[in-house]
Amino acid sequence: MASGSQPAWLASPNPLVRWGGRAWLLLGLLLVGWLFWEVAAVTRLVIVPLVIALFPAGIFMPVVDGLVDRGWPRGLAAVLSTTALFVVVAGLLVLFGWQISQQLSGITEQVADSWERLRVSLGDPSWLPQSLTAADVAESAASGAGSGSDAGREASGGGGLASVVVLGRSVFELGAQFFLGIVAMFFYLRDGRAIGAFLANLFPATHQEDAREIGKRTWVSVTRYIRGQSIVALVDGVLFALGLLVLGVPLAWVLGGVVALGAFVPVVGSIVAGAIGVGVALVTNGLTTGLLTLALIVGVQQLEGNVLAPYVLGRELEVHPLVVLVAVTLGAALMGPFGALIGVPLAASLHQAGKYVRSELA
Repeated sequence: MASGSQPAWLASPNPLVRWGGRAWLLLGLLLVGWLFWEVAAVTRLVIVPLVIALFPAGIFMPVVDGLVDRGWPRGLAAVLSTTALFVVVAGLLVLFGWQISQQLSGITEQVADSWERLRVSLGDPSWLPQSLTAADVAESAASGAGSGSDAGREASGGGGLASVVVLGRSVFELGAQFFLGIVAMFFYLRDGRAIGAFLANLFPATHQEDAREIGKRTWVSVTRYIRGQSIVALVDGVLFALGLLVLGVPLAWVLGGVVALGAFVPVVGSIVAGAIGVGVALVTNGLTTGLLTLALIVGVQQLEGNVLAPYVLGRELEVHPLVVLVAVTLGAALMGPFGALIGVPLAASLHQAGKYVRSELA
């Protein structure tokens, strides 16, 4: 390593001393990880947008570097990239909201028709209601929302004012996180190297060069993974949406967007998102369309796993699929959707750091 020497306990001829030192080192790392976990739990409102902002920053970093090479000021290039991301996200939200509002009434009618077909196909069983109209569907949805609101009022002490306060707080936190994420992305793009140098300088002088090298390798690996996974997610979402359009399933582009977002959680994300599309197809267009939608999502998954991911990502991740599955599952169990999202990049980062340390020790 950069220090050029080994600790005394590691060079000891006594194996008990060497393994005892490694045990204390492991306990120290676990303690640091536990302290970091406790701090992250308290500062979750800040940590989440700072980490998620790394994803779009990794995508737009080559754009900023390309503009800088052409003579643009780095700050202006960072502003342009951040503004482009904001416009794209806002446009997609408006488009999806418009599509939902346009097709909502038609969906309730399709649900009622599918219910009638299901009742007939089952031989008119007595345990099913004889009819279900679009008005019944809308009324059931409204009553469900009302019961949820009542539960929320009871949990927060009762009264409409308390519900408004809780809703306002949630909206404020979401808006604050989004704003912080946008600002963080701008600074990552403009001052990424300076931020990396600052973090490396936090280490002892004898290990700063190691920290810089590990940070460089980790950033390159993770950003390549993010860019590759973004391409895979885009292709998955577009193919699924086009398939739903052919099958006549409503909200095709919205469901395609859900699948694209789910693709950022490897192995399980697209499956869960595709299950939502299957459910919508089943309740709106019937059993046949539901089965065809299931075949569609399975086909998209096979295309992703056997063609897209190996070709686009290649060996950038360098992590076994079982490790990917464990990282996603453990991250989801510890931190919910956020943990599932960062589980694989975190595993890739640890893998790169471990590989560098092993190569230097060798």
